[in-house]
Amino acid sequence: MEANVFGLNETKPGNHHEKRAKTFNYMTAATNASFDYVVVGGGTAGLTVAARLAENPKVTVVVIEAGDFYETVNGNLSIVPGYGGTVSTPAVDWGFQTTPQDALGGRKLTYNRGKAVGGSSATNLLAYHRGTTQSHDVWASKVGDNSYSFAGLQSYFQKSVKYSGGNMQYRAANATFPNPGSGCYSSAGGPLEIGISNWADPVSSYAGDAWKELGLSQLNDLTSGSLIDNQYSPASIKAADQTRSTSKSSFLQYALDSGRNNIFLFKTTMAKRITFHGTKAQSVIASAGGTTFELRAKKEIILSAGVFQSPQLLMVSGVGPKATLDKFNIPVVKDLPGVGQNMQDHLFFALVYKMNVVTGASMLDPTFAAAAEAEYNNHHTGILTNTGADYFAWEKVPSSFNLSSAARSDLVSFPADWPDCEVVIADLPLAPGANYGQGIGMLNSQTARGSITISSMDTADSPLINTQTLATATDREVAVAAVKRMRALFATKSYKKIVVGDEVIPGPSVATDDQILDWLLANAGPGYHASCTCIMGKSSDPMAVVDTSFKVFGLSGLRVVDTSSFALLPPGHPLALVYALAEKAADLIKASA
Repeated sequence: MEANVFGLNETKPGNHHEKRAKTFNYMTAATNASFDYVVVGGGTAGLTVAARLAENPKVTVVVIEAGDFYETVNGNLSIVPGYGGTVSTPAVDWGFQTTPQDALGGRKLTYNRGKAVGGSSATNLLAYHRGTTQSHDVWASKVGDNSYSFAGLQSYFQKSVKYSGGNMQYRAANATFPNPGSGCYSSAGGPLEIGISNWADPVSSYAGDAWKELGLSQLNDLTSGSLIDNQYSPASIKAADQTRSTSKSSFLQYALDSGRNNIFLFKTTMAKRITFHGTKAQSVIASAGGTTFELRAKKEIILSAGVFQSPQLLMVSGVGPKATLDKFNIPVVKDLPGVGQNMQDHLFFALVYKMNVVTGASMLDPTFAAAAEAEYNNHHTGILTNTGADYFAWEKVPSSFNLSSAARSDLVSFPADWPDCEVVIADLPLAPGANYGQGIGMLNSQTARGSITISSMDTADSPLINTQTLATATDREVAVAAVKRMRALFATKSYKKIVVGDEVIPGPSVATDDQILDWLLANAGPGYHASCTCIMGKSSDPMAVVDTSFKVFGLSGLRVVDTSSFALLPPGHPLALVYALAEKAADLIKASA
């Protein structure tokens, strides 16, 4: 078969900060090769788990990843933060589409998921913050394990990251970044790097005062268990050169730099199914370059293929709802009705305004872009150090909004520190000739639940993804309220200093609640935070797929570690939690061995 296995990796900077992966120690994969641990999925969680397991020099770890090195196939787009708005190219994205959404008039939605060594950590907008204390208390109660409380996970949040702060001298005076709380990070943490951009988005620098006009305060940080109110978000960025920090550039590189040579990667390789001996997971059948082969696990298989493909791989392997397996004549290894169900996500939509400050649209001017590239290359400063989405706010829907009693009843079921709405201030490129700012709205107390199922017995065929976007009356009411609240934000005295003319999208013609809802139904989409499709829970929960050790119920030698095994989707963005849970899973696997 083609040489897709390596035991050593080196990256070197090239022109315009492009880093190319150069691999050595290629070898031909043998049929029935055996490793102690087989990790399916070389993404955010998979590479973290693999790197930690490989700290034991006596074990061997192999990672199966369908994508390639993002440096090779996507170049600077996956390295330079300022290209974040255009990073999800076909070279590094699965290109998923949802099923027709009934609530949206049959619209199909694009669902971006990273397909590369590093997974979605190579394609996201880098925001790093943590959920709320009470949302994790709900998680801990739901699964009956206090180690999943915010306090219980704190050591794993700290373990996974190295916080380097930032250089305030490069940021505007009205865009300073307070020091995080003393317990947020540890000097011993890493290898993932978390830092602050050497550029403050000018549109964002007006947000703090604008939110103050609406009654919100600035938080000290977004990593202490509180999100309601507002602040700049740190990012998964390297302080030294202001490049993206991914699970590949951090955890995998850390493992390879150790010199142990006990971690191996099959890139551009598709996992086809898991084999079992009775109820014990035994091996993974994989395919690359037209050759099918088997990788046996002497100890365990860790499934980290992501929220859509972890349940897909379980189902094609005989683990999932019996009715689905019977439909495709798949022998049932374990009837688990929760596989592919309970999907949670955060709704996404954006309002757009013309601005009289520099925004990402300036990069569409060749002269400006050339100067920005030179500044980034020579000094690691300027607009290209920022993704264009750096200021975040959360709040409950204010009591002054006239929500229905049913919607209020749904929302009151969430804890007091769990926000309903999130607003991200952004300036992603829209069109040449003018500068535009955006308010990105996301629902954090979404009540709709989606699902995924298989379309065939072959993992090469995309799973059927049903997000159930805006499928509940409560979600629709909250989304309308969020649009109105964001309009109030951009109508504040603070933003009137830089907003030029009327709202561009959706525009002043969209005025009534019904018109706003119609616009949302035609334009809103997923927030790419899908989770819970292999949901964690108690053994007494018939829909639970994994226990608090990430072990699949009723089976041995198989765990699921990625966003699919979340017990719930906390408010905020899940990147920090994925790394923390992968750290926890690795410790549990080591302890069991």
